[in-house]
Amino acid sequence: MTRFAQSYLQRVDIVLVGLIGLLACGEACGQAEKPAPAPAPAANQAAREARETSADEAWLEFVSFVRTLPPPSMAPTAPSAPRELENSLQKSIQRYVQAADKAKEFHVRFPTDERALQARLEEYLFLVDALQSGSTSHVTRLDGVEKSLLDDRNIPEQVRLQLRVNSLERMAAGKRAEGFQAVLDTYEQEAWKLQKDFPQRPESYALLLKLAQLRLSNDHIEKARAIAQEVVKGPAPPQIRIQAEMMLKHFGLLDKSFKLKFTAIDGREVDIDKMRGKVVLIDFWATWCQPCLAEIPNLTETYRQLNPKGFEIIGINLDESKANMNYVMQRAGMTWPQHFDGQGTENKFAQEFGVALIPTMWLVDKEGVLRNLDARTNLRQKVEKLLAEKSG
Repeated sequence: MTRFAQSYLQRVDIVLVGLIGLLACGEACGQAEKPAPAPAPAANQAAREARETSADEAWLEFVSFVRTLPPPSMAPTAPSAPRELENSLQKSIQRYVQAADKAKEFHVRFPTDERALQARLEEYLFLVDALQSGSTSHVTRLDGVEKSLLDDRNIPEQVRLQLRVNSLERMAAGKRAEGFQAVLDTYEQEAWKLQKDFPQRPESYALLLKLAQLRLSNDHIEKARAIAQEVVKGPAPPQIRIQAEMMLKHFGLLDKSFKLKFTAIDGREVDIDKMRGKVVLIDFWATWCQPCLAEIPNLTETYRQLNPKGFEIIGINLDESKANMNYVMQRAGMTWPQHFDGQGTENKFAQEFGVALIPTMWLVDKEGVLRNLDARTNLRQKVEKLLAEKSG
């Protein structure tokens, strides 16, 4: 495939190799192999060889230019002065547009060359790079190139799908000035269009599931539920279907009395029924889960600040090694009670509550009712809101 979401170093390798494997896959792509061409007259043969030589030289020139471009990750993000930042970005934009121009020059001059489609995609992607660097003067050109590629049915479905995803993300990002609600609404509208146009592609259902999770993170429960229900109804891949089913199961627990009782690893008896009047975070986590570890500083700080006001945490650990869990707890200062049974992802409560993905953080209010299924987002604000509610 082409270099979507890849570094420039990977991009150069793909430029050198080309799209031959994707665009000329023969019977493996369900296309009959073309019959061998009849021998050409000597004059025609010579002309064709001259064109091929010229195309090779033009492609080498393009490759050489691409090699001079720094990866986006190497662009200076914090120069000593704003003017230096502006100058740096303008230079980057200029170079990206030059690369797009060279790619366009190639596919216009050599439209039948096997690298012509890759050159069209390179033109598009370098224009995306320019846009992401702050250019606003090449949007119309980018839109035109994108439309041309999407309308070309000779382009593999996987490439057209990625183009549509890129377009979706650009459209949603363009709504930022109208607020995050407008971004989510646009994202949802375009995601459903994508699913309709690519009903058999797993990526379209993965996108919808991501959308449901975004809705959930922003407490749009009914919209998240509706999306998950549609994912379950459709021909989604098994893994995505299972995640959607688990999400629906969690919705069934929401706004109901939550029951949790066990003996913690340090001997403390934990019974959420006896924690009425407290706001309790249920944290499903493991030491092998990097996002879980990344959340720990926020957890410990929020606990330190809000525990005196009635905030508690209960950990449900999904490790198989108790030593690993104890090591992280001691290093991070995690003093709240933990459930551990050594069963890993088969942990008793993970199975009971249908938690297949971690970190998962739920909030239980002062009345013992499960109120929030995604406490990772804006944790402190959500806890403070529940603490402010009057109990009884």
